[in-house]
Amino acid sequence: MQAERAAEGEAEMDAFFRLADEDGDGRVSLDELRAALRTKLVDENANARSAARALRMLEGDGVRAVLRDLDANADGALERREMISVEKFRERLERSFREQRQAERNETTTEESVADKRIAIWEAVANSTSVDARLVAALAYLLPALEALPYALPPPGVGSPILGGAVAALLQASIAFRALPFSGILALLGLSALASNAGAPRLARFSARHAILLDLVAVVALPLLTALAPQNAAVFATGLEYIVAACTAAALFGGAAADKLPGTGTLAKRFTDDFDATIKSLIKAASDADFSALFEDDDDSTPPS
Repeated sequence: MQAERAAEGEAEMDAFFRLADEDGDGRVSLDELRAALRTKLVDENANARSAARALRMLEGDGVRAVLRDLDANADGALERREMISVEKFRERLERSFREQRQAERNETTTEESVADKRIAIWEAVANSTSVDARLVAALAYLLPALEALPYALPPPGVGSPILGGAVAALLQASIAFRALPFSGILALLGLSALASNAGAPRLARFSARHAILLDLVAVVALPLLTALAPQNAAVFATGLEYIVAACTAAALFGGAAADKLPGTGTLAKRFTDDFDATIKSLIKAASDADFSALFEDDDDSTPPS
């Protein structure tokens, strides 16, 4: 019985070798082997699911890998003595296919790890609340403060030397700021550049965006209120100054963003969140490109078989 099975196996391999050896030269090339395996594993396979899986295996590099393993004399083709049965070919292709899939998953995991590390490095800078970050964030609010100050009511305690001196200094700064040509436009451009600087801390970028929004509110609302209801303009400007002062104090002393402030604060937070999400996507895309280029270089350096 065992001898009969061995004879049947040899006969099957003979038949498969003749099927694969299309040109009859006694050698089965890679293309001939792939075509013969397609006939046996796909075309003659009654199980559609199994046939589809076999087709995926044949489209990869599995056939080349199996041929290389069986090619004892390394001539790039299989002779009859190197041939194995169709079933053993299928088993080897299955194993090669699984190994390739696992390698792809490992590459994906490594690729994601590279992107995660780069994002973590960027977030470490973005989440900084260092003294420099807080100082820049606080200075950003100077623009809306200078814009609203000439319209505002005197604050309580303005007669004290310290507060009075601070208010007087701000008024002088506001006058000088308004005297400079295009000062408002230049300040807005500077804040816009800060808000769009991916290397700047998030606190500074948020404050820059928030200051721009508060300044736009002041620029639009105060001239209209001054023309229509001067007293309301003073009240509005005073309220705006208190808001700016609170935002400045939160940034400077607490390292906190005024992102809970209705209207301008929540809108600035949304803009900042969208910007951060875009930066993370760009970092991930750059990591993917670098990772792919690394493997393309490896492929190019491999001599053809």
